[in-house]
Amino acid sequence: MGSMRSRKKLFLVSMTFEAPPYEAVMRAAIEILDDLVPGVELLKRYGKPELDPYYSAGTELDSIGVNSDVRKLRTKLISKEMRSRFGAAWLSVPASTMQEQETIGAFIILLCGRTRGVAVPFGEPR
Repeated sequence: MGSMRSRKKLFLVSMTFEAPPYEAVMRAAIEILDDLVPGVELLKRYGKPELDPYYSAGTELDSIGVNSDVRKLRTKLISKEMRSRFGAAWLSVPASTMQEQETIGAFIILLCGRTRGVAVPFGEPR
């Protein structure tokens, strides 16, 4: 076990982060979902009602192939990707919590909530 001084320094270093903007976390969430379901083109179609099919925050994750089992099994992969993008601002998510998310919007809100300093603007996600 290290000395008190080294533990204190480690704590201070690990708490240093810059909060990313909401838009960056939202885009990361959509990109992660898009990677989980090849062929759905979620990134290309999210928030664009002129395209068919059209995906929005209300779209059920099950309807795009990201069912509760997939969410549970991919929790570590999702956390690893978020940590690589947002560093110390990212807090891991328990698999059971990830499994509970039913819509794209709920998934985005969860990822924003687990990224320190990110506030979800009123009316978002759409």
